[in-house]
Amino acid sequence: MKRNTDLDFIRAILIILMILIHIVSFGNAYPHLKAGILSFMMPTFLIITGYLVNIGKTGRQFGKYLLCLALPYVIMVTGFSVLSYFLPVRDGITELSLSQIAQKIFVTSIGPYWFIQTMIICGILYYGSFRACDIISKYRGRCSCRNNKENDSCSNSKEIEPCCNSKENDSYKNSKEIEPCCNNKGNDSYSNINKGKTEEETLSLTTRLFLLAILMLLVSKTPALNITAAIYYFAGVVIRQCRIDFNKVFCPTPLAFILWPFILCREDLYDWGNIAVAFSCWCCISALMWLNQYYKSQIIGKSTLLYIGKNTLPIYLFHPIFTMAAKFYHPLFAFDKSEILLAAFTIILAIAGSIAIAKVMEKTKLAYFFGKKEILR
Repeated sequence: MKRNTDLDFIRAILIILMILIHIVSFGNAYPHLKAGILSFMMPTFLIITGYLVNIGKTGRQFGKYLLCLALPYVIMVTGFSVLSYFLPVRDGITELSLSQIAQKIFVTSIGPYWFIQTMIICGILYYGSFRACDIISKYRGRCSCRNNKENDSCSNSKEIEPCCNSKENDSYKNSKEIEPCCNNKGNDSYSNINKGKTEEETLSLTTRLFLLAILMLLVSKTPALNITAAIYYFAGVVIRQCRIDFNKVFCPTPLAFILWPFILCREDLYDWGNIAVAFSCWCCISALMWLNQYYKSQIIGKSTLLYIGKNTLPIYLFHPIFTMAAKFYHPLFAFDKSEILLAAFTIILAIAGSIAIAKVMEKTKLAYFFGKKEILR
């Protein structure tokens, strides 16, 4: 898939908003704004993530993709869990034990890392369900081809037998009888192809998506997967698998900027299970796509934003280090009662610091702990 700069731009804006709401003092100062951003930010991220995941890879390639998510997830959740024992962190561990840390890693997760856990679980279900359908489809195709060959051999032997018992004066007639036998072989091979397609259509895209939906629903019965989060991921999968042009689903239009506030001003519509949130996600993507396409290079720092959008994963992984550190240098910004200067400084520090950590890990070969040589794109 060709790289979509619109998606990079949208992800950059979303990651900035995510850092913003994770600054505790800013969230306390603007609780309604924080709730409004939370209502559409992560669902939009999940839609884009589901759309971008490529299951056209081999099992080994996709396994490497999952490993590159699982390794940093385990490392960061372990570190965050241990830290939560000493610092006041929501949903932190109450006992420094392997059982509680393991529970955070494999079941409930902690902090913002639930999103990575959702990516891993949904990715496994996505790839597994579609590959299972491929295997069943190939098996059925082979069985149908084998049965057709057996039927062809029987029918051909019956047609050729009269030709062998015929007399010399029937040679012209026999040649006409034999000729259709040759054509039947061609027709049979053509019918086999069509039959193979029919069998494959039995396990069509609808079946694959239905199987994925069922698996997501079953796993959501455990604390490891939130069903509403899985639904938004699933929506991105549907857009990709149906091969719908992203620009047709999310139409770049300034009208989205006008419609969006009507949803954001209603706190009763912030629940992810509400259809209004899905519309809010549409407004978010459509509005930002229009902004990116209309202004193009006129946006200040556009190239920087696109770079941030390409590297949201390391920023997502490391930004909690800096948002938690904001508590310690908060007194330096006591003169600003609006908390805006603190928020702006922390956002810049979190992005620059996260990218710096990633670069240091690449230079020192520590990136291999995350399953790959390079973390940044």
